[in-house]
Amino acid sequence: MRPDAEPADLFPKVLGYDISTRLTLQLNSTNNPAMLDEDYHIEGVEHSWAASEDLWQTKWQLWDINRYRAFNALHDGYLYNRSLYSYADCREAAESHYTPFNDHGTTMVGQRRVAVPAWDIMRGLLELDTSELLTDDNVLEAYILVYLQEAYADVAWSLTLVDNNSVENPLEKADYGALLVPTDSRGALGVSAPPGWRVIVLNSAGIAAIAKEGTTRFGLRNSNDIGGSEPGAGDNEYVIMGGAGWLHAPKLVVRLL
Repeated sequence: MRPDAEPADLFPKVLGYDISTRLTLQLNSTNNPAMLDEDYHIEGVEHSWAASEDLWQTKWQLWDINRYRAFNALHDGYLYNRSLYSYADCREAAESHYTPFNDHGTTMVGQRRVAVPAWDIMRGLLELDTSELLTDDNVLEAYILVYLQEAYADVAWSLTLVDNNSVENPLEKADYGALLVPTDSRGALGVSAPPGWRVIVLNSAGIAAIAKEGTTRFGLRNSNDIGGSEPGAGDNEYVIMGGAGWLHAPKLVVRLL
């Protein structure tokens, strides 16, 4: 809990709740996309303050009745490529045109055609700290929650999780070509207008990709980039989403057996 976001509402809670306090946990109470609305008891409290950032944080250890666990994004980034020659030249390039954006605060994923003419494609990486997920934990369901700050869908497309093909943070220019290879979906989200939280439901391959006691990595791609579908003149098919370390950072939520 970071009470500085809503001091009048949240500070009384983080300072007033104590061991055995019963509370209801909702993820994104406005839209509640993951349908999490469960009661818990607090069994541990930890307060911290980062002087360099003037950031107060309170952690509650909860008696987990329904076995939901949430994991924050550890790192993220994206690779931005541009070509003035052709869509194929942009899509199939070995390296990105621009220096990688690592832990940038926001992440861009998708493609577009601008009036130069020029073609842009952005591919992303998401790393999540799942070290507290034990090897014998049986994951029944899993979701990636992302906050779309901006979204453009002049044609239909899906924000798609793919295997990261051994790409790690920090990204390098050559990782753009490496992210061309993975095409199998680990879960996808049909893009619609922002703002707000959206949920990517992991499929069986996505659940299998979760690294227990380790770091879970996914590539982020536009489904039309995966399929090689060229955007039309002036078409925008991309999102700008909250990044690691930001207030609206991506999260992995799992439900265990």
